[in-house]
Amino acid sequence: MWAIICEFLTFSRQLFEVHELNDVYPSDWEGVVIIYKKSPTTMLWSAEFLLMSQHGGYEGRDWLAIKQTLS
Repeated sequence: MWAIICEFLTFSRQLFEVHELNDVYPSDWEGVVIIYKKSPTTMLWSAEFLLMSQHGGYEGRDWLAIKQTLS
């Protein structure tokens, strides 16, 4: 069994640093998708894969390849 959690953030123009794109984009959004898999033996969920979106398209990484900074 799989579960997917999607989080999309919208940033208004006022939060951007001043640069040439401010006249083109009134706002921007970025996305993060975490894919979980449920173990059929332990019935516990564990993160398997991460997808990150910036300005179109997605970049993916295996969860275990990500440096963990929270304990």
